[in-house]
Amino acid sequence: MKKYFLLMIFPLLTLVLISCSNEQSGQTNSELSEVDLTERERAILATTTDQSFVFEFTNRNETEEASVWVEKYESGQLVEQRLGGISTHINGGAYIIFTTLKAHEHRNEFFYNMSISSNGGTATSGHYEKVSGSESENLASLWESNPEHIEVVSGKEIVLASLCYAASDGVMRTLSTDFYRNMDLHLHELENYDVVYVVKGEFK
Repeated sequence: MKKYFLLMIFPLLTLVLISCSNEQSGQTNSELSEVDLTERERAILATTTDQSFVFEFTNRNETEEASVWVEKYESGQLVEQRLGGISTHINGGAYIIFTTLKAHEHRNEFFYNMSISSNGGTATSGHYEKVSGSESENLASLWESNPEHIEVVSGKEIVLASLCYAASDGVMRTLSTDFYRNMDLHLHELENYDVVYVVKGEFK
């Protein structure tokens, strides 16, 4: 039941975000950055999600299409190029919301949902995923968003967030900031994990 509440919560959260959005600055380049959620917004998401990332796209270059998808890596190797995804027309700015909901209390199984909201319209897609591997139940997880304030280039892929799983008895290391800046040059970092889900976006 939580899965369906999760799909219904996106339009409500988007209305709250739009009402609290700051005025645009005098800059000319389109930008993407994670939203610093208010206590109220965090409370809305916490009712139906375990983890969430919310990004705001400031459109200053007449961008008309936004896409979000997930890539899956195992021991540093790409095994799924597009594990679920969504593309939609946007009019003006947009919000991207990516959330996860654990499907089983003691296993690494989860639902993830992604949403793109723009000018009163919302496109949503969901996917069920089970972390593979014989020791998957014993893997530790680390969830992280891109810490950068991103200047958006039309047609260029952007790393939004990562979901990392690894067998670890201690503290897991996060991916470097350089990974988010240029993933292709830092793919070797993924070898430190058993499974990594990389959330990506693109604007055209």
